Amino acid sequence: TANASIAVVALPVIIKAFGAASIPLNGSTSLTFTIQNNNTTTTLNGVGFSDTLPAGLVISTPNGLTGSCGGGTITATQNTNVISLSGASIAASSSCTFAVNVTGIAAGLQNNTTGNVTSTEGGTGGTASASIAVEAPPSIAKVFNPSTIALNATTSLTFTITNPAANVNPLTGVAFTDTLPTGLTVANASATVCGGTLTTTAPTGIALSGATINTNSHCQFSVTVTGAASGQYTNTTGNVTSTNGGTGNTASANLTVANPPTISKAFGAASIVLNATTSLTFTINNPNTTLALTGVAFTDNLPAGLVVATPNGLSNTCGGAVTATAGSNSVSLAGGTLAASGSCTISVNVQGTTAGAKANTTGPISSTQSGPGATSNTANITVVAPPSITKAFGAASINVNVTTSLTFTITNPNTGTALTGVAFTDTLPTGLVVATPNGLTGSCGGGTITAAAGSGSVSLTGATLAASSSCNFSVNVTSIGGGVQVNTTGNVTSTNGGTGNAATASITINNFITITPGISSATVKRGQSATFTFTVNASVPGTISLLCSGLPQGAACTFNPTNPSSTGTTAETLTVGTTAPPGQAMNQQQLPLGQAPVYVAMVMTLPVFGLLFVGIRNGSNKKQRKAARLVILGVLILIALLALAGCGGHPKGEDNDHPTPPGTYQITVTATNGTTSAQTTVTLTVTP
Repeated sequence: TANASIAVVALPVIIKAFGAASIPLNGSTSLTFTIQNNNTTTTLNGVGFSDTLPAGLVISTPNGLTGSCGGGTITATQNTNVISLSGASIAASSSCTFAVNVTGIAAGLQNNTTGNVTSTEGGTGGTASASIAVEAPPSIAKVFNPSTIALNATTSLTFTITNPAANVNPLTGVAFTDTLPTGLTVANASATVCGGTLTTTAPTGIALSGATINTNSHCQFSVTVTGAASGQYTNTTGNVTSTNGGTGNTASANLTVANPPTISKAFGAASIVLNATTSLTFTINNPNTTLALTGVAFTDNLPAGLVVATPNGLSNTCGGAVTATAGSNSVSLAGGTLAASGSCTISVNVQGTTAGAKANTTGPISSTQSGPGATSNTANITVVAPPSITKAFGAASINVNVTTSLTFTITNPNTGTALTGVAFTDTLPTGLVVATPNGLTGSCGGGTITAAAGSGSVSLTGATLAASSSCNFSVNVTSIGGGVQVNTTGNVTSTNGGTGNAATASITINNFITITPGISSATVKRGQSATFTFTVNASVPGTISLLCSGLPQGAACTFNPTNPSSTGTTAETLTVGTTAPPGQAMNQQQLPLGQAPVYVAMVMTLPVFGLLFVGIRNGSNKKQRKAARLVILGVLILIALLALAGCGGHPKGEDNDHPTPPGTYQITVTATNGTTSAQTTVTLTVTP
């Protein structure tokens, strides 16, 4: 007998693992390999494998190799992507472990699978796989909007932090700091931004900490920055960082803070006579020492009584386009330029066309870089000429036939000359007359004031006004027509000062309608009519229409008169008619079914018909029976007609098919005239 045996040798087993689930881009971690001999009695010799790293990983420099494996040769050349083992011997039921450091050189999920592990006795074993995420750092960008502001104005500084698309995990612990350059300021504040904390610390500190940015996403937020000093600024953040993605870039943005130009002005003379001319000169300065200004612009609206002369005598060293049209009351510049710390002038001639002290202030001057600045200083000139007049009504609006005051003020603008023979006439518009009595108050330099009650004019003659003085007086006027009444005087004149201005004032005479109730409630039975009274007071053009709404079913309304007077007071009567139900005449109570006369007649005649019918059957005369039947038939037809009349008949014009339901109703009465209207309500109670 022969015996034989064979040993079955198990394959070697390889296991691998990264030292972390993720690493930052260009960060490193360990990659550990373990090879096991699961045979209990057999040593495995010639054990080996090769592992080619994915494109996003390389062996670190230095490679950080630790451990050994059964006397085998471990190859892990730094900055390459192949790790291998050869010639190892692993005793029965034992294992070996070694580790190499690897560096992430490309963002994304890096999947790493070894080649098959082999041995002389056990043949070819399996592979081992492991994955690691390489996280790219966040990126940061920033921008000022707007990028040019005026001194002490604000702008929005917007930050955008992005988690690169290649990353497979959110970036955590995202942070950065930004110190504004001197001249830009930020207020103290704290806010939650993207799960982190944004803190601004006056005057220049901005910091974000602890933020989280999801994969393929970004975080955007803004802070308000003030331009505290003029100049051109470049603002650069510190590097943006994250816990798992490492350190990213910095971000820069530019901001210009510009002082606005300044403007001053002066007349060529302190005073001129009426219709004479003098120069008006504007001087513009750029206060910025390092910044040229472009788009310099201003508009100067001359005061009343000054206009650009003909010819205008324009001169300009500011560039751009100057508008100074002869006869107009404004001078403007657009598109001017000023070098840093530069100045320029614009000069035009102006003419005094009305008398008085003229204070001229230019509107704000601006530039493209700075926006609007301050107004100029005020320049003054006096034009010696005639008196001026102003007027005003005592109210902005009144109703028809109401009285208000009309006040006139006459001024001598001359500082050294009295005016004599001062006079004017004011013809009132058609909707106004001098009130009765005229309510005259005040006086004017000893002159004669004429304001006859009921007339259409007010006048002054022969007044004398001392230099720099004025007078005023008032009369009452009464409205006699509707609409806007525009009232302009004739020119005020003087013997030695010539002709002055006219004065205009407006007052609105209101159109109106009112409704005042008299009898405003009534109670009636169905089928009866209710009467209400009210008064319409109106002052409107055209025709007034009356209508009512809210009527109950089966009711109708009529007015007397149909159209009230459109001017004055009208006494109105409203009649509301109601409808009774079927079988109930006007002012008549309805009888229940079976109690109406026709039903009573039918019930009472039934026995008679019975007796007649019996008599007819028992009669022997055929002709008598036939005649009796005809009589009965005629009576039945008559009863049917009466029944129809009792059930469906009703007075002519009465809608018994839709009777008025009992109840209490609010009826609205409206008077209209175009867009003017008024309303009142009356109460109607309908009983059964």
